[in-house]
Amino acid sequence: MLERIAQRVFAGIPFSWREPVIFRKTLAFLEESDRWSKDKIQEFQMRSAAAVIDHAFKTVPGYAKLFARAGVAPAHFQSLDDLRRFPFITKEILRDRPEDYVSSIIPRPKLHYTATGGATAVPFGFYWVRGYNIPIEKAFIFNLWKRVGYRIGEKTAVLRGAFVGNEEKKRFWRFNALTNETWFSSYHLTDRLIPVYLEKIRDSGIRFVQAYPSAAAIVAKFLQDHSEIRLPRLKGLFCGSENIFPGQRELIEKFWGCRVYSWYGHTESAILAGECENSNDYHCCPQYGITEIVDAQGKILTQEGAIGELVGTGFYGWATPFIRYRTRDLATLGKAFCKQCGRSHRTLSRIEGRFQELAVTAQGRLISMTAINMHTPVFDHVRQFQFVQERQGEIILKIAKKISYRDHDTQEIFRVINEKLGPDMKLLIAFTDQLEPTPSGKGRFLVQKLNTQQWLDRLTT
Repeated sequence: MLERIAQRVFAGIPFSWREPVIFRKTLAFLEESDRWSKDKIQEFQMRSAAAVIDHAFKTVPGYAKLFARAGVAPAHFQSLDDLRRFPFITKEILRDRPEDYVSSIIPRPKLHYTATGGATAVPFGFYWVRGYNIPIEKAFIFNLWKRVGYRIGEKTAVLRGAFVGNEEKKRFWRFNALTNETWFSSYHLTDRLIPVYLEKIRDSGIRFVQAYPSAAAIVAKFLQDHSEIRLPRLKGLFCGSENIFPGQRELIEKFWGCRVYSWYGHTESAILAGECENSNDYHCCPQYGITEIVDAQGKILTQEGAIGELVGTGFYGWATPFIRYRTRDLATLGKAFCKQCGRSHRTLSRIEGRFQELAVTAQGRLISMTAINMHTPVFDHVRQFQFVQERQGEIILKIAKKISYRDHDTQEIFRVINEKLGPDMKLLIAFTDQLEPTPSGKGRFLVQKLNTQQWLDRLTT
């Protein structure tokens, strides 16, 4: 009821003015700085990084200790090259001592708690500044999308796990008048419902779609097999939160009938990168933070084509700063600037580390595990977790507990995950101290032991 009243109140207000002032100021700044020269970008990054380092040193106890052990202080940061003198921050450090990495000068009522498990399944919680980080993040994302024709408030369909749907009540989508978005359940991409979704998108005049690549590919494969279905006339399809394979991109673009635009980011807000109008390379946003790529020993890689771990220093993390944050995501280093669009932004030719993982339900539904990887406090007392699927329709959640873990946590995890999985997937929980890594030692979110070739063929052919 309150949501419907709010929607009616906001109905006459232009979409851009429904956002706070910080959103509009950030968007204006991004438009003004989009074509800055390399020198001007470096000047801005130098000022911004120096401010974050100084803030962390003076107000965040964990960073003060970390810097002291490394023998560095803000005075040692005199050029962008000096950033490499500062120590890395890792998921494990933040997970094990979260309160040590919160700024002492941010008032408690202004702290907004959030959490991430990340693709590597090392969950930890941290803080944003309430009313600040979310609108800034939204402004950056909208600025990326604006490059390819999107305008704030355009009718958009969302297939990204934001809406679970309810099979019993036959509710598989929900319209949000505040954002002009129609959220579709990505948990019910069946042969019966996909045509209904497409008809709804077409009849609603929707022009853009936000989707997990896996969800968009499932629909594309369905369209490949059902040429009689009339497509919606789309301007673009925004794909994020998963790695997108070249075969998938071609499949999605061919059968959705529009360009795919992909971006890379994470809740920690240390790195943001998105494609431009003319290229599939990821352009690192220099106004967002500093992006580094390092090898296994932590040495910075600079040669085009080198593959290494993404390390980010974010400029807007005042509550919990992320300085030289090791993401555990791998990327291939691209050119120093994009010749196609002319922006002086470092590019990544490929994101290697976002492994796209699908679970298969008893009815053959494909569920993107990215949608299960929720930013929720239910994992606050979990050291690590990992899904394992050995049988269709059944999935095991392996949990390595923290000392603070209680029976109530198990009940909450069952409740939240079961809601995401749906009735045709059985969830089992097993406790362990040993989780299965990848051959390179990276944590795995899903260990898929089914012979999934028949499903994978649907996505990559």
